Order: sequence, then structure tokens, then C-alpha cells
Amino acid sequence: MHTEAHPHAETSKRVAPAAQRPTQAAAYLGIARGTLWKLVKGDPDFPQPFKPAPGITLFLTCGLDAWLAAKAEKSAASRSEQLKRVRAYQAKHDGEFDASKKKQPA
Repeated sequence: MHTEAHPHAETSKRVAPAAQRPTQAAAYLGIARGTLWKLVKGDPDFPQPFKPAPGITLFLTCGLDAWLAAKAEKSAASRSEQLKRVRAYQAKHDGEFDASKKKQPA
């Protein structure tokens, strides 16, 4: 029995195209097409589409990637700041939330 893998099985990876139509761009971002157009109109940081020919609208994949990376970085920074505030609050109120340290009624 021949069990050898296809020679390109491990090296063939799916690569995103340089530009994507709106339906593919929305799928790439994991959002609905309607949400994509809301972002185009409402988020000044969102990459704008371009028309290389009549009837063809494209989004550059590198622009979508950059927008996602910026959103992820902002989200991580926001979570980090929130965690700092929670830790500061807990340090200030140390023991108030520890059930083992609560005083039992006499």
C-alpha cells in the first residue's frame, strides 16, 4: 500500500489575492456585505474600494489586513488598560471580595 503524501500537500497554502471584490472582502473580514459598506461610509480608517474598470469594485487585501491589525492592536491596548484599572481597584479594595475574609455575624 502506498502511503506517501502528495509532494505539495504540506507546502500548498491558501494565499489571499492582492485585491478582493466586496463579497470576498466581507467574507475575508468575517462580516456581512452590508457591514462592509457601512464601514466604507462610516469609518474614516477603513480602506476605501477602487474601481479598476467599469462594474468592478475591489478592496486591496493589504489595506484590509492593515485595518484589522490596527483594530486588534487598539483592542489589545484597551483590554490592557481595563485590566490595569481592575487591578488597581482590587488593590485599593483588597479583601473586600474574598469570601474567606468576610466577617461572620455573631
